[in-house]
Amino acid sequence: MDAPELMETWDDNRKYKNYTILMNTISFLESNGHITEDWMEENKDRITLYRECFEDFTKVNPEIQDPKFRKIAEETEIMMSYLYIEVMRTHTFTVGLFLQLNKHILALVSWVTDDDDLTKMFESIALH
Repeated sequence: MDAPELMETWDDNRKYKNYTILMNTISFLESNGHITEDWMEENKDRITLYRECFEDFTKVNPEIQDPKFRKIAEETEIMMSYLYIEVMRTHTFTVGLFLQLNKHILALVSWVTDDDDLTKMFESIALH
């Protein structure tokens, strides 16, 4: 799925799927999962997709002025920029940095998504 298609289908199902991918990626990497060539290819694509969807993480949710949120967004942008350049130049990426990127993205998502939103999202998925 390319970035425009992803953004056009930003419904609860897509949010749930993206959240699940994020959580599974973090869990996989924290448990020292076996990294294969296929896994690397899939996640190089994910890094590219993230960059296409979010040109600058420092600009996400500008209405949130909390310094902690803004710091996480800035750090996320630094990691994203580095990983994207790394993928473009070397066709690979630093797995440990990718784990940190995913944790930062999860922190940003958690900040803007309250428990009720997550509950509704999971409930709507269960109905499908």
